[in-house]
Amino acid sequence: MACLPRFALAASLALLATACGSSKGSGAADLPEAVTDVLNDAPADVPPADIPADVPADVPADIPADGLPADAGPTEETGPSVFPAVPGARCAPGSLVGEVQVAGNPWGPGLDAAGGINDRPDPFAPVTPSLQDAACAFYPQPPPAFCGTCPPETLCAPDATCQPMPAPLPGVTLTLSAGEEQQVFASWGSITLPGRTFAVALTWDGGTVTLGPTAVPAPLENATLTLSDSRDEPMALDVTWTPPADGGGTVFTRIPINHHAASSTFTDCAVPASTGSLHVGHAMLAPLAVETGLEFQGIEHARFAAAETPVGCVQIRFFVKQIF
Repeated sequence: MACLPRFALAASLALLATACGSSKGSGAADLPEAVTDVLNDAPADVPPADIPADVPADVPADIPADGLPADAGPTEETGPSVFPAVPGARCAPGSLVGEVQVAGNPWGPGLDAAGGINDRPDPFAPVTPSLQDAACAFYPQPPPAFCGTCPPETLCAPDATCQPMPAPLPGVTLTLSAGEEQQVFASWGSITLPGRTFAVALTWDGGTVTLGPTAVPAPLENATLTLSDSRDEPMALDVTWTPPADGGGTVFTRIPINHHAASSTFTDCAVPASTGSLHVGHAMLAPLAVETGLEFQGIEHARFAAAETPVGCVQIRFFVKQIF
């Protein structure tokens, strides 16, 4: 089975570990000068009040189908194969090929990291939301199509073409940096660097996505869940919290359809942490609560960044998960 073929379904770090195995270590990676410049600029730690101004506190916008602005890609300074991630941007589900996760552990003080990239987007990923409001978007699984007989190693995609499934690109390494210290991961592992602020370089044979120093957000205080009616018949879901003093990042959740449905349908919600609340209405929940009911697990306090590459969009997510 191809490793990390469905980043669009937001696989957890635990699933990454199961699917790919683990390898972790430390030491300087053999990276281009433009990449090491980004990593070497990473401070050992940045307290929340000192998060750089270019790390937005509002909701990150999905990168549109035609990609990032022309000035968001490689430049003469970065080189033709270095793709700087844009803070605050997210990858649309249908363009996602890879993800870096830097995650706070909801059960303790530790931090984990994972990263990978495929050679193409998932052709079965939901592309267009059928419902949308200011906070949430409901993405139904695309309907099946008819292709006739597809060649070996391909499947009939929703656009009625025979498509190969994504495969991992070779030579992938993830490098995190804090000050002069670096830690290199082959796929995933526990972070041993000091602090909670890291620069990122995800490298594969043919390219590197970089992000400057970014802090893992702190857990939200006084986070409370109110579910109207029941998980079998959800009418509304409301989460409230105390807005962070520094404005915080983005409160994000992806609610999948019940796993018994064997479907890729989901609802995505994202609001600024400064708002202090998230409301998910009945129309966004009812289609997900089939079989054994709604499988909402919790929220993330997150900071996003994304980069457009020749094979698709790579997303970086610094977050701490809070489970109800």
